[in-house]
Amino acid sequence: PTRTHTPTPRPSPAITGTPVPTSGEVISPENAAQIEEMARWDIRVSGSNQVSYSPDGRLLAVAHHTSNGDIVKCYDLTTLAVTYLVRVDDPISALAFSPDGKTMAVGSGRAVRIWSLGADATRRVQAEQGYVSDVVFSPDGESVASISDRIYLWQATDGMLVRSFGGGG
Repeated sequence: PTRTHTPTPRPSPAITGTPVPTSGEVISPENAAQIEEMARWDIRVSGSNQVSYSPDGRLLAVAHHTSNGDIVKCYDLTTLAVTYLVRVDDPISALAFSPDGKTMAVGSGRAVRIWSLGADATRRVQAEQGYVSDVVFSPDGESVASISDRIYLWQATDGMLVRSFGGGG
């Protein structure tokens, strides 16, 4: 049986009242001295390769590679508890939250998976020609763009392909 490790939060005065940075901020030599550790916990999964904040800063999605496939764990940043867990077959290459934080897109292998973080993590899978290297939601959350061999635009609500362009065709 697979043993699941629940992270144990370590109290840190830096967590309380500290605003979570937006995903648009860039660490540079000019501001590197301002970076301080907010929390640390033992994830005990090798190969974490993607991370994304929810727009409200309450969740942190982390992609992990395991011997049973890749998983996305969404951690509640107040308690460090895992609030959502999704398993995929191929290596995860991209993660993105919708602007309202209720939907997530994951690039994995030759597919983009879009699911609601509410009910039963409804999944919609779209096949692509090349390996997905990035996914992003439109500012209104109505569509998802992904890039592999071409740029693809998907409807976020039903996963239908709107159009593709660029690349070799």
